[in-house]
Amino acid sequence: MNFMKIPIAIGIILLLATPGTAHAQKRKNRKAVRDPGEWVYSDEVSGADTLWKKRVLRYIDLRERTNAPLLYDASIPHDSNFVVLLFNGLQRGDYKAYHIQENALDSILPGKQMPVKDIPTTIPLQDTAIAGIKIIEDWLFLRSKGEMTVRIVAIAPVTTGKTDVFWLLFPDITHMLAAHYIPNANIRLSYLDYFEARKFSSRIIKMSGSGQ
Repeated sequence: MNFMKIPIAIGIILLLATPGTAHAQKRKNRKAVRDPGEWVYSDEVSGADTLWKKRVLRYIDLRERTNAPLLYDASIPHDSNFVVLLFNGLQRGDYKAYHIQENALDSILPGKQMPVKDIPTTIPLQDTAIAGIKIIEDWLFLRSKGEMTVRIVAIAPVTTGKTDVFWLLFPDITHMLAAHYIPNANIRLSYLDYFEARKFSSRIIKMSGSGQ
């Protein structure tokens, strides 16, 4: 038995089971870059430094109280709502939308860009039509740091009919998320802070990746 791998395995299980314990990291100035076979951040270490990696698809149920900051709320300014912010930036051309094949998580992201004709001109908001948020994230164990690092890669609003409205690359929207604060929060908290500090509750839909 390789006893050196036991602490790593235990850490991986605990972190995936309790994502709220992950350390929040400042990524406001990161830009997405393409590496062969991977989608990473520009300040990420080389693939040779990655001892272990898993790509995880999560679902954030907006009916849960913890996730209320992401739910459309007609009582606050319309443009302050999370999903509206995503949609408005897309309409302005601040970032692009994509189709992502969830059955091929290990494939090179971002995948196929969504044609303009397929991007909705209005976003469904009435009767809590957006029921959830999906995120794709990479969990990496780095040799040089001896620690687990998590990177949110992509995000998508999901309708009550379980349809992904569009996928956005998370690095593309971090500046926007950092500039907007959650209304009526007990503390001053940006939408980026909310995700970075992993304030949300979620469940894992799918996991794929490799280990050594």
